[in-house]
Formats: sequence, C-alpha cells, structure tokens
Amino acid sequence: MKLSEVTGHIVALLRLNPFLSPLTILDSGGVDFNRLLEGALRQTGIALVVTQPSGTAVNAKGPQLFLENTVMVSVLENPAMNQTGKGCLQCVEEVLLAVHQAGWPTQRGLQNVLTVDTPAYEAGPLDGGLVVYFCNFKVTTIQSAHE
Repeated sequence: MKLSEVTGHIVALLRLNPFLSPLTILDSGGVDFNRLLEGALRQTGIALVVTQPSGTAVNAKGPQLFLENTVMVSVLENPAMNQTGKGCLQCVEEVLLAVHQAGWPTQRGLQNVLTVDTPAYEAGPLDGGLVVYFCNFKVTTIQSAHE
C-alpha cells in the first residue's frame, strides 16, 4: 500500500460503520478542510478527522520503503451544538471497533493491518467547549522505488 492511500482507506472503512456513516468524516488537509470541519461542528456538532502524522522506518537499509505509520482518527464534538444523539466517547468506541484489525491485501501477498495502538485514545485540549479524542492506530506500508 502506498503511503498516500492509507487515510482514504480508513475514511472508507469508517463510512461502512452504520453508527458513524451519518457523521462528517474527513481526511485531513485539502483546500476546504477547515470550512468543512467548522461547518460540521456548527451544523451537527460532531465530526471525525483521519490524519497520518508520522511514520518510522523499520529497515532503513532495505531496498523497499517499509514504514510503521501512526494513524490518528480525531473525534471532535461541540456538545452545545450536537444534535446527532451520539456522544463523543460513543463515537470513539465505534471508531476503535471499526478500525481495529481491519486489513487489506497488497502486492506479493503482503497484508496491511490496522491495529489499535497504545494509548488507544487520548483526550485533547478542552478549551472553547470543544471535546476532542484522538484514536491511535498503527499501519505498515511497504513501497519500492518502482511503484
């Protein structure tokens, strides 16, 4: 799997979950990212954001780029505006269940598997009334220079 494909796969996986699918689920970045996130928090009061903040080389001397990537799904809730009937911690629970051990095959029989990382989730800063949880996962990506 290419590094650039990871967050798109996770967004698609979250959208398959019936509890989470009605919510706004965004891949971080892009021109309209801030507008879409702010709009979701104003309209429905809750949103999910998938981010891939870092990766560590497993074998720096190997011919392939073999990375252990950290993937984070942030669950953001504006409790004053939340009209969904779904609380932030309920969404965290569903994210962890939906993504843990999800896998997809890659070239040459390799398997990418998402696993819940330690800590499984963390509470974020709570200023301005926004509740934020970060669900942490690991996924391995393997790419050769010819892909």
